[in-house]
Amino acid sequence: MRHHIATWSVPGPIQTFRIQCLSDLAGKHDPVLVDKGAMYTILWLKEGSGTYIADIDAVQMDADTIYMFKPQQALSVLVADEARGYVIHFSLDFLGVKPDTFRQFTGSSLFDILSGTLTIPAGQDDSLDVLVSKMKEQDVNDPIVPELMKVMLLLLNQKNNVVSERANGYGNIFLVKKFFNLLEQKFLTMKMVNNYARELSVTPNYLNEMIKKNTGFSARHHIQQRVIMEAKRKIMQEGLSMKEIAYYLGFDDSYHFSKYFKNVSGSNFSEFRKQTMHQLSFI
Repeated sequence: MRHHIATWSVPGPIQTFRIQCLSDLAGKHDPVLVDKGAMYTILWLKEGSGTYIADIDAVQMDADTIYMFKPQQALSVLVADEARGYVIHFSLDFLGVKPDTFRQFTGSSLFDILSGTLTIPAGQDDSLDVLVSKMKEQDVNDPIVPELMKVMLLLLNQKNNVVSERANGYGNIFLVKKFFNLLEQKFLTMKMVNNYARELSVTPNYLNEMIKKNTGFSARHHIQQRVIMEAKRKIMQEGLSMKEIAYYLGFDDSYHFSKYFKNVSGSNFSEFRKQTMHQLSFI
């Protein structure tokens, strides 16, 4: 089984909407470059197999599954020849909504850390197929296209909520979603569990308990991982130094950031940056 790589670069927002068929990407023998820019991405693997790499984490993809990515994530995808499905990119400008409206519109869950994957059982994807087909048929400048995209997001959010409620029950999952939504907005300035607990009007112990019950890891773990993920993105996408990244992430000095990076990731910052920059030089 041959695999072909499709790589998303992150220059500027050249386009605001684009749909590609995975079958087209699988037919390419050379890397397929796509300007992701400030766009959200929906990767829907209907049939076949493949692997995606978001930032530095490689994940094996399953058929009948939708994967959702936020803007500025460095993405690459390896898809088998028989892969079928779609890659959809869209920006908030294309939808004509602001960030706060978008979070309300999608229930603050589709693109968060907890809910970035959605399984769509075979035979239950007809409505999604119809929407994607209609969007592909229309000119990108047709005002009906963003409206169809909004309907698709609402449908995905509805399916996501049903899955979440069945898996976790009512009550807990909504606090968890609020936590991840808040984490995405505040991780640069809030790095303690009690900060998030105060914002969410719960005790730190209760927040930790609910997050661990639903994800398997504590709130503190997710906060630390989000900070380290951003540090690695800054290395990969901008090649920033330790001092520059420490300042960007709100650390008082490079020494404390270096210790934090080593304790959380298990790797020495300088060695990780050197290895990463060496690997990127071959891309």
